[in-house]
Amino acid sequence: MNDDYHQIEKVIQFYLKSSREDFQPDRAAAHVGLDSSQLKILFEEWAGADPAVFFKCLKPAFIKSQMDGAVTLFDYMFDGEKSEPEISPDRYVEIEPIKPADLQNGLKIFYSSSQTMYGDILIASSGKGICYVSFIDQPASGADLLKRAFPGSFVINEQHDFHKEALKFFQEKAGDSNEKRLNLHVKGTPFQLSVWRALLTLSKGELTTYGDLAGINGRPKASRAVGSAVGKNPVAFIIPCHRVIASSGLIGNYRWGSVRKAAMVGRELAGNKKPASKKETGFELRNL
Repeated sequence: MNDDYHQIEKVIQFYLKSSREDFQPDRAAAHVGLDSSQLKILFEEWAGADPAVFFKCLKPAFIKSQMDGAVTLFDYMFDGEKSEPEISPDRYVEIEPIKPADLQNGLKIFYSSSQTMYGDILIASSGKGICYVSFIDQPASGADLLKRAFPGSFVINEQHDFHKEALKFFQEKAGDSNEKRLNLHVKGTPFQLSVWRALLTLSKGELTTYGDLAGINGRPKASRAVGSAVGKNPVAFIIPCHRVIASSGLIGNYRWGSVRKAAMVGRELAGNKKPASKKETGFELRNL
């Protein structure tokens, strides 16, 4: 799967550098040493969609069409009478904050690495839940990274049951919406935790902007604060910060690389079992 992703990544990078012109399968295939039929098989096996459909989903105009009438997710943060949002039906994930006393008492953190459909990851957990998930493109010491992130903790190179549960989020097939339950035990400020909980309301194939996530018009400082919290998400993919994009419809930046973010967004939109209709979007996904 990792070899497939590396080829997918090269094709996406080639497309993004081509000024997002209409996807040309022959040129893209040649760029990674394949012919167009092999490229089609690669994308159908990895993304569950024809490459033409996949790249149509990355066009800014199409992405913007998916956000028309987007629900404001974050009003509750600025109104004490409003409750926190419900978790999306396909993401039964609970967040518990790591308290300073947890670290002072020598929190035990277990870590392991694994391959996923989007590349290699480092995954870590305490005894209460997943505390860290990060894509790792370069060889690095997981222990050193985690000791810096969680000073005072005891770091143990050992796979925990929580790791196996977290990996199920990466192992689903495109378009699959099976329910999964997972506990997260993360370090963050109250504001950051609120942003991360709000991100969990976004279902697969659902996108929002930083402004909509903040839910405040005319207060750019709030949008910047939300953007900062999104960028500090400690649990890659499971807390779906990749579903926050620029209001222009461009994919935008991502802590683990904009090409990887494009891979996630394209795969989720192209593999969504209930895409918006042609009438709603101006795009026909089935016959391109």
